[in-house]
Amino acid sequence: MVLDDFNSAALPSRRTLDSNFFSEAAQTKDLKVYERTHKFVVDDIDHFKYLTPNLYHLKSGQCVSTLNIEKAKDDYVVVGGFNEWKIPRRLEASVAFTDNLAKVSRSGSITLIPKASQQIFSEVPQHELTISLSIPGEEDVLRCLVLEHIHRMRFKHDMRKNLVNTKYYDFELSDKGQKHRGIISLFNGMLSRASILTNSFWREIIRASIDNKASFSLDKLTSSIDQKTPESLAHIVDKMRLSNVGEAKNYLKCNLKDTIEYLVHLGVLIQEYRWRCSYCGNNNGLTLDTIRVENSCTICKKQHMTPIDMEWKYRVSPFVTSALIEQNGLTVLWAIDHLMGIFHHQAFYLPEINLLKSHEGNDSNEIDLLAVIDGKFVAAEVKLSAASFVDNCSEVQNFTDEVRRLSPDIAFLICEQYCSEQDDTEDYRTKLEKIISSIRENLAGIDIKVIIASEVNGFNSLPLELGPIGQRTNAFFDRLDV
Repeated sequence: MVLDDFNSAALPSRRTLDSNFFSEAAQTKDLKVYERTHKFVVDDIDHFKYLTPNLYHLKSGQCVSTLNIEKAKDDYVVVGGFNEWKIPRRLEASVAFTDNLAKVSRSGSITLIPKASQQIFSEVPQHELTISLSIPGEEDVLRCLVLEHIHRMRFKHDMRKNLVNTKYYDFELSDKGQKHRGIISLFNGMLSRASILTNSFWREIIRASIDNKASFSLDKLTSSIDQKTPESLAHIVDKMRLSNVGEAKNYLKCNLKDTIEYLVHLGVLIQEYRWRCSYCGNNNGLTLDTIRVENSCTICKKQHMTPIDMEWKYRVSPFVTSALIEQNGLTVLWAIDHLMGIFHHQAFYLPEINLLKSHEGNDSNEIDLLAVIDGKFVAAEVKLSAASFVDNCSEVQNFTDEVRRLSPDIAFLICEQYCSEQDDTEDYRTKLEKIISSIRENLAGIDIKVIIASEVNGFNSLPLELGPIGQRTNAFFDRLDV
């Protein structure tokens, strides 16, 4: 607003500040950048063309520009689709994108001041004002949000440096984080596809494979569907619009075969023919790519002819059991997919991070998830049960410390269940609520949320789809239409 006293500064009203004001008439320019770093000159300000000759000397100074940055997505369903960056509204997030004086706007874009060489604020011609732009990797953005030393020199002469709190010296992906990436890589980098391993059917199969020797025949897997009660299949009958429970079971069996084939081809499941040597008693196993008509025992070398009615067995890959069972990666995978699924805009994450407090690295925190989701900086700690968190004071202290240092917009504590014993559930529910209430008091300004997976709708129910729909499932639907 402009005051009656024209010598006073023109300031926006509180009403204007509170509203998300944007003018579609603002001058815009589209650029397609192929390099990781780019510098471009700001166009002449549009309203300067209305200046009369005697006021041309006013065509100098500074302006403000807003950058809406898009990045191509490798897995986008539309060819050439783009993914607009929407980053957390905090000072340090802008460092990854530009070395201009900048901030993150309310809409999650970068607002910055173009600069001239060797000058910050000065009477410089408009054509000398430039903007530097970097297209960072997702990990680079998270580093700017988490690490402290990145900002020390950058904000040395910036009065906003006090807004950046004490953070971490460095972080690294843990062994568990690398294995999580390995699991996602098996599914061609698609988290949504890898998440089928977290549904109730495959969770049970994977956890039964902890000794890496458990194997399952197709008959055993399909019989587990036959044993399901009508009540446990009612939601499938309803959602899939099937006639009865029998049709639901037949549908699931067809989908199971498609899913097994899919997981075998990805290397998640290993398809084997096993036989016990009649001479030395050794249990031998052959996979699809090693089986022959005549096979030798690996111990005594006695020949074994492959029967025509052999039965295939399926077992979970040792890498999958190591990543998802031995180190509770299955709950972490479910938690990450759940958080990514309940939001709708661009998101990226790093799993299982070691947060180093100093150069020596002998003092650190561990966090199961760092992410940017819908423009919010998110941190999450994942536990198999709330009891392991409640009964361990150091776990509570470490969680409080890492959330204080990270200062995320939202901090999640995600547990698969309250405890292993059903009778103790209410007791641990009460204890957890009390501890979280105390943490919220100590970390005012940070949104602390708790998710118990067993209370999430559908977590313990059979999914509508055990996995991808293939030719067997489609053939089942075709028969229904006849």
